Amino acid sequence: MEKLFSDEEAQRIIYLHKKFLTDKVILTTFFDEEFDLISVNNEIRYILTVRNSKHQRLKITIQKREKNTQIPLVRLDTHKKHMNPDGTIIEGNHIHIYKEGYKDSWAYPLPYKHINFSNLSDFKTTFLEFLEFFNIEKIRLVYQSIHSIY
Repeated sequence: MEKLFSDEEAQRIIYLHKKFLTDKVILTTFFDEEFDLISVNNEIRYILTVRNSKHQRLKITIQKREKNTQIPLVRLDTHKKHMNPDGTIIEGNHIHIYKEGYKDSWAYPLPYKHINFSNLSDFKTTFLEFLEFFNIEKIRLVYQSIHSIY
């Protein structure tokens, strides 16, 4: 088990108020994009990864940017199966949240605590709710698609 920081420190880092370092997000039907974020107090830099593919479905990840590494903090996975380190299997939509000693290898079925996405088949709604849940300032989103995300 690798300990990078405590669960308490991870929660603080996850829920710090964050903003994008760009003025808009442009996504198309199938995408794999990264966006830089920074805490509003300029203390911490983050990477927000947004991915949608035929095979992986929707995946949104927040990582803390370190000098030579990225430490995973939160990851939303849709339509996937996941096995936790204790062997528990989670079917379908779930959220990974940093756990001391395990990074993001633990997942929790949705809804989980205050995290409850209203419509995971609607990308724009899911993306905006993700920003809200994890204290990221909203941004202008340009989504160019002829298909909805399932």
